[in-house]
Amino acid sequence: MKSSRLWGTIFVITAAILGAMTFFSCTDSIDGTTDTSDENPPADTIPPASVTDLSIDEVGDTFCVLSWSAVDDAQRFSLRFARDTLTEQLWNSATVFSDDILPGGDRITASVGGLEPGVFYCFGVKGCDTAGNWSALSNVVCCSTLTADTTDTSSPPPDTVPPPAITDLNIIE
Repeated sequence: MKSSRLWGTIFVITAAILGAMTFFSCTDSIDGTTDTSDENPPADTIPPASVTDLSIDEVGDTFCVLSWSAVDDAQRFSLRFARDTLTEQLWNSATVFSDDILPGGDRITASVGGLEPGVFYCFGVKGCDTAGNWSALSNVVCCSTLTADTTDTSSPPPDTVPPPAITDLNIIE
């Protein structure tokens, strides 16, 4: 029997009944034989596309809010950060914010807290598909957290100007 294998054909079953056992059979349209091979389709070795629009939406003294668009085939994302710089070579030594950020729509937002005030940070994202393939590093975005302000802005600044010298003092008896 001559056989040619085509992988990637998807059949959507819309009339299946939940909980019911359903059987399927595929036959060759020419001779009616059924291929019952137990051969698995080739393994998925293609990683998801890289995130290209990682952005910083808000910066505070101890946090940064980041967002990016979900990419096709990525089932989860890893968000990491480092001081000074972040590259593909430094990815494994960067601080892990989360290795399990799940896409909840077209745009993903993460608020990274626990940062130090007045410090420069760089952030990056990688996506992972169901086969465990990781994308390349996203575009890297950097910012400095705000400096913690200890001044009470509700009262005026202290008066540092001395009063003028007294020139008309008289003693009366």
